[in-house]
Amino acid sequence: MKTTTSTFAKIGVAAGGLLVAAALSVAAQTSGWTSAPSNPPSGNVAAPINVGSSYQVKTGILGLSNLQFLPLQYNPKGGTPNVPVGDVLTAVDNYGTVGWQTLSSVASTSPIPNAIVVFDSSGTWTAPAGVTRIDVKAWGGGGMGGSEDCSMGTGGVTTCNAASGGGAGGFAESIVQVTPGTTYNVTVGAGASASNPTAGNSSFGANTVVANGGGNALNGGNTGYNTIYGYPGSGGSGSGTLVMQGGIGSFGNGSSGSAPTIAFDGHGGTAPFGGRGGVHLNSNGADIADGQVPGGAGGGNRGNGGSGAHGRIVIEY
Repeated sequence: MKTTTSTFAKIGVAAGGLLVAAALSVAAQTSGWTSAPSNPPSGNVAAPINVGSSYQVKTGILGLSNLQFLPLQYNPKGGTPNVPVGDVLTAVDNYGTVGWQTLSSVASTSPIPNAIVVFDSSGTWTAPAGVTRIDVKAWGGGGMGGSEDCSMGTGGVTTCNAASGGGAGGFAESIVQVTPGTTYNVTVGAGASASNPTAGNSSFGANTVVANGGGNALNGGNTGYNTIYGYPGSGGSGSGTLVMQGGIGSFGNGSSGSAPTIAFDGHGGTAPFGGRGGVHLNSNGADIADGQVPGGAGGGNRGNGGSGAHGRIVIEY
């Protein structure tokens, strides 16, 4: 009986110990428990950045101590690679969004032209595919120089009063919106000459950009201002975003026929960013009085005044 009682006593002590240990464990776990700050699904922790195929966006700052660039590929969300060969990656807005665009569409907005087309005579131009805006520069035709006023003097000596120079063609430039495949008229103004006494205007499209022709000089003859003869031509103007007036011709001065006087014919006006005006230094000099392309005016000259140069249209895109 003593043995049996002793055995039960040992079992009771062991069971009691287990109950105490279990109670202490539950108490410890209960004291370390923290309840959720909000009800599901609020307060969920975002998934970590991983190598999975799921689309992920990091809203905070991402710091990388060792960054390795892999070959760049374009794979639209939920799609497959579909970038046409030859496209370029460029910004599509002011917020840093990038996208693939055709080279021609990017070139149409680039400050560096992809192509330059020069018209020295009137014609037409068709906007290529993908080109929606162009830069147009225009020069009007140059005016004609004056003719020396010559007369027979005493003793059969011919005396010539100097002539003035003509006015250069104006300059105009604008960025023009165009439609691919559409054909536009291009007009290049002629320079003034003995056979064509009026300098022509140059224009693109329906007068979107216009550069006017320069004015002709009046022929030699005493104007009443001492030894100044004839009035010079005025420079042409125009219409566009940037407009510059053509150079005005200079006055002719003096007369020839009896020493020591010499007639100095006026210089033709020079076109902005364009052709130089003609100059005939004196009545016995070489005839270099014609203006230079584009838009340079003729200088004063014996006989017919120097001819003005034709204008020009330049298209860049």
